[in-house]
Amino acid sequence: MKKTIKVVLINLTFIIFIILVFELLFGHWFEKNYFGYNMKGKRLQKIDFVIDKKNIKKKWTYRRDYYGFREEFDFNNKYDLSKIEIVFTGGSTGSEMIMPYEETIVGNLNKYLNTANLNTKIFNASLDGKSLIGKINDFDQWFDKLENFNPKMMIFYMGLTDRRIPQKRFNDNNEILSKKDYIIGTISQRSFIWDKLKNIKNFYIDKRQDGYSFFENTVKENKDFINYKQAQEIYITPNNEELKILENYKNNLKRLSSILKERKIIPVFITQIRYDGNGESILFYLNEELKKFSLTNNYRLIPLDELVDENIDHLFFDKVHTNEEGSYYIANKIYPSLKKIIETDLIKKKN
Repeated sequence: MKKTIKVVLINLTFIIFIILVFELLFGHWFEKNYFGYNMKGKRLQKIDFVIDKKNIKKKWTYRRDYYGFREEFDFNNKYDLSKIEIVFTGGSTGSEMIMPYEETIVGNLNKYLNTANLNTKIFNASLDGKSLIGKINDFDQWFDKLENFNPKMMIFYMGLTDRRIPQKRFNDNNEILSKKDYIIGTISQRSFIWDKLKNIKNFYIDKRQDGYSFFENTVKENKDFINYKQAQEIYITPNNEELKILENYKNNLKRLSSILKERKIIPVFITQIRYDGNGESILFYLNEELKKFSLTNNYRLIPLDELVDENIDHLFFDKVHTNEEGSYYIANKIYPSLKKIIETDLIKKKN
């Protein structure tokens, strides 16, 4: 019996030794870029998707890279963060997990920027469910942990994730951590073996079949398209619940503005729409509040809700998420204004 226990202990000690060697050689224990618990699961992510619906078959891989940005290739590569000039941030309508990178809004915008030889790229920091609070928390709980990361411009695609109170969403990074969470978060972000086990889990367990069914909780209704002019006539006065949401939104916009001014970041705000255009009163009021805020602070704004004046139901697969054609459509609506802003506020000043 003693001999058996001795053999077990020797083998166990050897296994622990091997684990420690692998962790020391390949882990991230001594790196400056420590991302903390709140970035657990938001970086080094790789999920395979398959669409097989209505005679459409497509496969792609959703990737979040070493620093947490959504990228097309080489998600494990490190690069010079000081060269990042433009960051795009939003919720699921910006991260667009359920379609290939090149067909997303950001993917299309980058193709246009490349064709125009503007020598810059937009990095996508959008995360599913991220509201304005999440965008604010990103600065100290994500961006500040990235060495030499100081973008000159940030594009905020926002409104849809701020339609409720309390504005606390699953990717808003506003949890108070217990000691247990802190320990788990530290291990998950630094451990080599944890990373490998996570990749195995993503490949064999979390592989998504039928990407579009991922958001089927917001099925479209038969509603007429409402353009901006019609919305101005329909939505006159917010109700009590909407007033609470708007007050909360205004306060958070002020917080965001202080951060942007302190860091000397040029903001570009983009309003949002649904499958029925301006078919929801609270989204209309949020868009209007964002316009007032931008005008007051002399910030750049692209009023997508005013630019769309035609039926767009076929461009959405649910109430708020665009399909590939829809993302292409929105990118084309945004790009002319965005190109001018980048040329005027970024490239000319740089040169």
